[in-house]
Amino acid sequence: DFECNSLPCDAAYEVTVSKAGYQDNVSSVIIDKTQVDITILLQKVGPAGLSVTKTATPQVFNLLGDVITYTIRVQNTGGATLSNVTVSDPLTGLSDAIPSLAPGSSKNYASNYTISLADLIRETIVNTASDAGFDPSNNPIQGSGSATIYRSLLTAEISVDKSAAPLLYSAVGDTITYTITVENTGEVDLNNVTVNDPL
Repeated sequence: DFECNSLPCDAAYEVTVSKAGYQDNVSSVIIDKTQVDITILLQKVGPAGLSVTKTATPQVFNLLGDVITYTIRVQNTGGATLSNVTVSDPLTGLSDAIPSLAPGSSKNYASNYTISLADLIRETIVNTASDAGFDPSNNPIQGSGSATIYRSLLTAEISVDKSAAPLLYSAVGDTITYTITVENTGEVDLNNVTVNDPL
């Protein structure tokens, strides 16, 4: 309690929170010998938390030049607003900064990666994205998330069949008709297929 002899007047003091959740704090002010109670509601701020969820589409690759789309979701899973949150994905080159991220809020990203010859050799790609920020007390908060994709066991094959009609000729000017059949005999789609007959 404190006595206010004239308005305006200020009072400052510390309050120790003894239980989790919410807690009422009642202060008494005497104005013209009349006591007025002022109730202040203190809200507990939960621990800070930061998560990264990462997915890949498709989850398998087979050919040089295949494109993988990574989706990243950064979310504040704690009870305090985070500041200066940075998001990075070294594999795709993604780099971004979020000035402020409120509790429960999130931000989504999408970035692409093209399969290289080295990827085909090692057959597995583990891609990890990370984020980092600061809680209201300027303590660092970090998170990370990974997505793993694998080289498909599907095979890529192509066949060419050629026939001639007629099979015999006897004079200059005879016409021979060649029939060429190109078939995809593998288990994946083929692109940019070229067919050439020098004759």
